[in-house]
Amino acid sequence: KLVHRAVVHLDARLEGTTLPTKELLELAPGDVLTLYTDGVTEARAASGEFFGDERLAALLEEAAGLDPAELVDRLGSAVLEFTGGRFSDDVAIVTLALD
Repeated sequence: KLVHRAVVHLDARLEGTTLPTKELLELAPGDVLTLYTDGVTEARAASGEFFGDERLAALLEEAAGLDPAELVDRLGSAVLEFTGGRFSDDVAIVTLALD
């Protein structure tokens, strides 16, 4: 189950913006951490619809229990299928599992 979600937008062009310097999240054995760029949630279908946070969260919940490589493959394939194979932004997904 998705129990914590932190979103930090890092954009040096935002003058006067104070970015958080740290957020502490304790991980325990069995926890999985997935990091992704905004190219994942902002990927667009031909209709203009965004992939979005809700779709990503649903996929993460469905993929619970997969090993990190399978999880990254599943998410990447879903985004690629959603966009019809075209990306207009960078897409990076990193998943870590704590043993």
